[in-house]
Amino acid sequence: MRDMSKKKIGMISGIFGFSLAIGLGIVIKDYCQDRKRRQMTRDLRTFFSPLGQIEVLYINPCQVKQDYISGGVVMSNGKQYQFTYHSRQISFEEDK
Repeated sequence: MRDMSKKKIGMISGIFGFSLAIGLGIVIKDYCQDRKRRQMTRDLRTFFSPLGQIEVLYINPCQVKQDYISGGVVMSNGKQYQFTYHSRQISFEEDK
């Protein structure tokens, strides 16, 4: 009877530890993704700021990959630019 109790405690402890590890992994992954997203946004704002005041910076959600995003920028003077961001390199063109 005691062996059964020890087995249950061990099993419950293992499940709890495994769940905790998975939860921690998810939190760390989300933190890293958020940090990357903030870095990309900062890079894009720094890149486009010499062209004027940025009114809107948007990202196409269907084209987001690990180090690649695409989107657009609307400036206060009405100009619009489409961009791609890949590994901290930015390519852009003006919308017409």
